[in-house]
Amino acid sequence: MKYDHHIALPQVTRQAAQKEAPLGLLKLMMDALPGSVYLVRGDDARLVLANRTAARVWGASWFPGQPIGEFLTRNRIRIFGMDGRPLALEHLAAIQAVRQGETVLQQEIIRRPDGSRFPVLVNAVALDMRTLHLLLPGLASSRGGEVEPAALVVYQDVTIVKEAERLKD
Repeated sequence: MKYDHHIALPQVTRQAAQKEAPLGLLKLMMDALPGSVYLVRGDDARLVLANRTAARVWGASWFPGQPIGEFLTRNRIRIFGMDGRPLALEHLAAIQAVRQGETVLQQEIIRRPDGSRFPVLVNAVALDMRTLHLLLPGLASSRGGEVEPAALVVYQDVTIVKEAERLKD
């Protein structure tokens, strides 16, 4: 007599589990990184995933599905260029990466809700949607089944570098 050791799951549950497993693994890997890392998608850079460090960098929690512009406005977070001028939404590295489909490397200063400033080096990498769809089925498609652009964004704290520059000058 043969035994099937697999539990028969309803089709909807099985599909959901297949979609969630790779995303869970990605979240686990991102949480292991020391810097702030988040994944966004769509022209409005809606959050897909963020690691634990991201909330400390921003000084606020960003919720999945929330566009970056709405997140910044609701939490009274401002982003400045290294020249001290506020950056318009379209000049943020994450927005540029998803809209232009290219890697963006720039320095930004985050002014948190408490007024403190946090200088960061931002590396926003546009993701190839075909590869993303293979790795994370269901994630790449949204809003009417269209494939949306996505970007992985890494923030590196450059506070020590800026302080060293200031002391040198």
